[in-house]
Amino acid sequence: MERRNSTKNGGLSPTPQETTINLPVSSNRRASSASILFAQASFDTGLDVSRASQLSSQRNVLSTHVMDLGSGRPCSGIQCKAFKWDKSHSEWIQIGDTVTNAQGRIPLVHPGTSLSKGLYKLRFSTKEYYARHQLKSLFPQVDVVIEVDDASEHCHVPVLLNHFGYSVYKGH
Repeated sequence: MERRNSTKNGGLSPTPQETTINLPVSSNRRASSASILFAQASFDTGLDVSRASQLSSQRNVLSTHVMDLGSGRPCSGIQCKAFKWDKSHSEWIQIGDTVTNAQGRIPLVHPGTSLSKGLYKLRFSTKEYYARHQLKSLFPQVDVVIEVDDASEHCHVPVLLNHFGYSVYKGH
């Protein structure tokens, strides 16, 4: 979906470089990182501002950020499928199919599904990314399995890629 406005770039939505975000911050409080993350996400992914505002008030989301350690740049265009483990049927149920934006981020990997306690798997399809950059890799996909203990908290999973390996950690 393409949003239109009257910017100098031919009527398309402003790019993150053209956009200034003014967040109200009282003198004794700082804006939460989630508010900033989702305000930025509204411009990175085309989410409308009201939707980004709704997301920033929800803490129970699963997000990711993928960086290429070889180039030091974000990995854009990587498909990420999200799954939740269904204990009753002993199988992974797909709950999302998203793509990293220009900043390598996906602010919500499970659109339309609430985060709850349990096991989740994020499957990053890296083969196409490496092919676009003329790199051979041993890892055509990266599966990251996490356990969510507190579904009221925001869970951020950064992934650091290199065509020789990868690393994952718990972010904020």
